Amino acid sequence: MHKNEQEPYEDDTSIMYYKDEIVGWFELLEITTPTGQVAQETVIHKSKIRWGANSAINAGATDGIEMVGIIQDTSVPFNKNNGWFTMCDITLTIMSNTTPIQAEWIVELIHPAFGSHFNVPTNITMTKIN
Repeated sequence: MHKNEQEPYEDDTSIMYYKDEIVGWFELLEITTPTGQVAQETVIHKSKIRWGANSAINAGATDGIEMVGIIQDTSVPFNKNNGWFTMCDITLTIMSNTTPIQAEWIVELIHPAFGSHFNVPTNITMTKIN
């Protein structure tokens, strides 16, 4: 993911406010550690659709603490009835007073019309390691 800083949010007549826009792609990985060996990473899926600002993830943050937006899970079959992959709401919230820095990642279905299941992991606590 990457951030486009201070993107204007406009109505029909003027700029209402500025926000940081977060866009990107995702990969689903499987990590296996055979007995006595180093962990191995296998790519299961790479988001293959480019949507919104050329990404499968389109989100924003106005306060630098919480990012909210939409993710298209391109790992599930394309829905020919509505012309979309499964669409979900995403929230990434930086947790206060944690060392190292941690964030909570939540993914939820928007509505059954936008898909009935998804493969993107949800309810995760991520820890910054670098």
